This record gives sequence, C-alpha cells and structure tokens, in this order.
Amino acid sequence: MAVNAGDWMDAASWSGGTTTPTTGHAACFKGRGTYNISLSQNAQFGAFWAQSSGGALKIVFDLGATYTFKGRGTSWNHQFIVFGTSGTDIEFTSGKVSGFSCVSLGSSNNGPAIGAYNSNRFALSGSSTTFTCIGGKERTQIGAKGENNVFEVLNGAQYYAGSATIIGESGNAATKNILRVSGRGSSYRTYQSHNADNYKTWLPRYGTKNAVIIEDGGYFYSSSDSSGAANSIYIASDAGAVDNAFIVRGEGSRANLMSSVYHGYAGSDNLLAVTNGARMEVKYEFSVGATSTAKRNTALIADGGGLCSAYHIVVGDSAASSNALVVTGAGSYLTNTTYDVTVGNNADYNTLRVADGAHLYV
Repeated sequence: MAVNAGDWMDAASWSGGTTTPTTGHAACFKGRGTYNISLSQNAQFGAFWAQSSGGALKIVFDLGATYTFKGRGTSWNHQFIVFGTSGTDIEFTSGKVSGFSCVSLGSSNNGPAIGAYNSNRFALSGSSTTFTCIGGKERTQIGAKGENNVFEVLNGAQYYAGSATIIGESGNAATKNILRVSGRGSSYRTYQSHNADNYKTWLPRYGTKNAVIIEDGGYFYSSSDSSGAANSIYIASDAGAVDNAFIVRGEGSRANLMSSVYHGYAGSDNLLAVTNGARMEVKYEFSVGATSTAKRNTALIADGGGLCSAYHIVVGDSAASSNALVVTGAGSYLTNTTYDVTVGNNADYNTLRVADGAHLYV
C-alpha cells in the first residue's frame, strides 16, 4: 500500500516494526501534531490505532469520493481505535471505509477491561463519506470510562455501526461523552445480531452527563429481531447512570427505533426529548422508568415534536417512582397505534401530562 503522512512509514508506526506493511499489520499511529493521510485505492490494514501522546494528535483522511479503505474484518483484532490522554482527533472528509470489526473511541481495546481516556474525537463529514463495520460481532463503543469523547456524523455522512453501540461501557466514571448526528442526510445505523449484554444498545450503560444528539435533519436507526427484544435500547441502564440525555430536535430529524426503548431503565434524572418538529418512532414498548431504582426520569415531547409507539407505553414500571412523560405545545403529539398507555404499573408518583395544544392519540 502507499501512504503519505510525514513519518508514518517509520517502523515504530506499525506492529512488528515493519517498514513494508501488509494486511496482517496494524497501523499504530502515536504522537502529536496534525497529519493528512492519503492511501492507494483498496489499501487494506489489519487494524488502525491512533493514540495521542505529549500533546494533541489530529489525523485527517481526505480520500476522495470513490476511494475504498479496508480493514480485514471478522475478528476482535481488526479494530479502528482512537484514544489518548491528550486528545486524539480523527476526521474522514471523503471516502468509503469498511472491514473493521469495531470502532472504539476513548478506550484502548474493544472490551470492558480498559483504562480511561479523555477528549478524543472521531468524525465523519460530507455526503461522500461512509464507514461500515463488519464481522458479525462488530460494535461501536464511546467513552468506556473516560470523559469528553465525541463521536460525530456530519453533513450527509453515513455510519453503519454493526451489532451494538455502547456509551460508558465500563463504569460510572464515564461522563460528558457525546454521540452526535447532525445535518440533512447524515445517518447512524445500528443492527442487532446478538442478544448478549455486550451487544445491546446502551446509551449510556453507565455514567453521567452523556448525550445522544440527533439534530438538523440527522437520522438514527436501530434494528431488532422479530421479537423486538434483541436490540432494545437502554438509556441509563445502571442505577448510577444519572443526568444523561437522548435528544432529537429540529425539522427533519428522526429516530426510527425498531425495538423497545427503556428510558431511565435503572438510573435517575435522565432526559429524553423530541422537540421542534422532530420525530421518534418506536416499534415495540416505550418505557420511562423501568425498575425500582429509576426515579425522576423525563420524556419530553414539545414544540411540534412527535413520538409514535406501536406497543405499550409505560410511565413508571416495577416500583419506579416520580417519572414523567410530558407532551406540550401546538403540533406536539404522542401516539399509541395498537395497545395502551399505563401510568404507574406497581409504581407511585409517575405522571403523564398533555398540555398547551398537544395531542394524545390512543
């Protein structure tokens, strides 16, 4: 393969110390500074690691609209990993990337036993940019233990996450990590192929002040199996997960969730908001506060936002208390097309409020 990025062909940049890398070698880019990388068509890596050290590291891939960049795929070892204590910034501005089994942002591996890394960024930008994870057990993890890690899909770019997306996988020290999908045509898609915990969609699993933001025409899609159980979305699934947010806002912004959604599954004081003309569609159950430790979680549909669930809507389940579903403002609506809306299922002080010109359709 051909590469062009300053000293990237030094032996220290490749596993095994080679200066003639092949598909079996991992690119291990460590250091600081800003680099622009070009590669020959269909270049293939075993893995790609980027780690800042001694200062910020930024790598920009401007590959061209028809360029394809491949990993080897199919196993845990074929990963695209972005981490570092000083801030690593990876940005793709064009090109098609596929063949990596995992994208891991803010961690040094794709498993749970990892350290804390902060202030890292992974971004896709532009309508000619796509990134597809493959391999059958692929997943995307963001900020496993660290803080201020940002994953962005912008300006028409598309990201195919694979089996799971996990924010804050390894403990409640994970904080202020963000997944953002912004701009018309931008999309983030996650597909479910396993039902084990490590392949569910946790947004977040642990931590505080983490956020998913879909805005300005962005699109978020999550698939499931025929039961709806396999890729259920859990927002704040641990009792210590507090003050997190899932926000869909702006005309044309949409979250299409072909599964159940458990907002504030076990954590407290978390916000789900669909506002300013945005839409959320939930194929199976939509729940606000699902277990006994879940308290004061809020789902807000406001300012022309809309949420449609094709199954049960439950506010306060299994002893969850003081949770709220609020639908407010002209043009805002909550729709249940098949089943019922339950407020307080063996649970106290939960509320449903429809006000100021909003509508409830059941």
